[in-house]
Amino acid sequence: MIAVLVAAVVLLWFSWHQGRRPFAAACVAVLAVFGVLGVALLEADRNELVALAPSSVRLTVEQVRPLETGLRVSGRIYNLAEHPLARVQARALVRECLADQPCQELASAPLRLQQHVPVGGSYPYSQVVRLPATLLGDQQQVTVEVMAVEGYQQGGV
Repeated sequence: MIAVLVAAVVLLWFSWHQGRRPFAAACVAVLAVFGVLGVALLEADRNELVALAPSSVRLTVEQVRPLETGLRVSGRIYNLAEHPLARVQARALVRECLADQPCQELASAPLRLQQHVPVGGSYPYSQVVRLPATLLGDQQQVTVEVMAVEGYQQGGV
């Protein structure tokens, strides 16, 4: 914002030395820019984030690939809420599921998605989670558990 203010002052200063008409045109331009910025700042308040129920989002896991830095988890995010989504906090879990025993959690890592998803929409996601690739095997599966969801209060951006 300071850079815009400095640019406006410099523009007005140099247009003042060019004459009345350039100065008047520069004043109109500067007022228009500040008007647009003011409206944008006021509009930003209307797009406050609200907490949504974790059950209002469904995350699927379609592919898991090992990397040097962790696991790349890819899938889709589905918005079942009445508000557009802004952020989803989730947990990627590696579980070992044996046929005769219940699944056992081996490790988990946070997964954060910042993505605008409209009401009733879905988008693909692909994130790297900090889990060792050595955990993957034939008996292990990766799932994602939604922890917290934030959405836009007034219909999104």
